[in-house]
Amino acid sequence: MFLVALSWRITRIQMYNNYFSLQAIPPILEGRDVVAMARTGSGKTAAFLIPLFEKLQVSKSTIGSNPNKFPRALILSPTRELAVQTVKFFKDLGKFLPFKVATILGGESMESQFTALHEKPDVVVATPGRFMHLCVEMELKLDAVEFVVFDEADRYFKQKNLKGIEFNLKKHF
Repeated sequence: MFLVALSWRITRIQMYNNYFSLQAIPPILEGRDVVAMARTGSGKTAAFLIPLFEKLQVSKSTIGSNPNKFPRALILSPTRELAVQTVKFFKDLGKFLPFKVATILGGESMESQFTALHEKPDVVVATPGRFMHLCVEMELKLDAVEFVVFDEADRYFKQKNLKGIEFNLKKHF
């Protein structure tokens, strides 16, 4: 819990004591599913990254680090821009943590993304279409995934592609 306490203090300063984010963290740490909506800049990303860091750290120390089990967390973002922003915040907030993150985006080199996945990242931040394409191409199994985040999930409903994502995720888990 030291990690959460430290991250929480740092993030609280960054979020200007945003009540939404502080309220969302405890249920996530308890392992409950959380669906939340808040305005831009309200600290939603910190609200899922802080517990994610804690859960990954606890999980790693409890079950040991199995290099063949990856990724351990999957964050799906509806746009490239949001995925890049999430990875930047992941790296800023977790700069002293031992977690590797890979970014999988449409419009980028497939070869570099194959390489990124072969480096066995703890966390994958991806756009759904390209991630599902790579899952098929690499015959990637997602049985090691402990945590899934659908960032800005309302956009998936608007784009009407949630069924395809659900089908493809079930196929690879």
